[in-house]
Amino acid sequence: MTREIWRSVGGYSDTFVSNMGRALRFKFSSRDGGVGSELDFKLLKGSPTGTPNRHGVRRRRIDFKKDGKWRGRTKSHLVLELFVGPRPFGYLACHVNDDPLDDRLDNLYWGTHEDNAADARRNRLKEKEAEKNELATLPVTFDSDLIGNVVILETF
Repeated sequence: MTREIWRSVGGYSDTFVSNMGRALRFKFSSRDGGVGSELDFKLLKGSPTGTPNRHGVRRRRIDFKKDGKWRGRTKSHLVLELFVGPRPFGYLACHVNDDPLDDRLDNLYWGTHEDNAADARRNRLKEKEAEKNELATLPVTFDSDLIGNVVILETF
């Protein structure tokens, strides 16, 4: 079981990202009519951004406000920058399994466009192989009702 480690997003002391691809924001909230305060947090789902992949799924972006200006970053970039290091020039955040919502550190790496295309080809081949295996293992039952020379087959 992987231990979840949280790191602060530089310049935004209230926002943290974990190696499991989750993000949260801390805030102080007043209770009891403004007397005292409690530290509260909110898990951030992120908003969809970018072009949908072949399954219609888009990456997630976390928005930040600093000095009255909003800035958005994808969760995959935040995870890699906080746990691996700065993005090398010309590289992008690649998802090993091609699922843009799976921002766990062990599913991410900085890679080239060629690396990303190779992942996509490999994952499409895996999907095709899984579909082929699924079709090959469909249970087939033989119905004893014969209509002329036709045997009725049922698949489930």
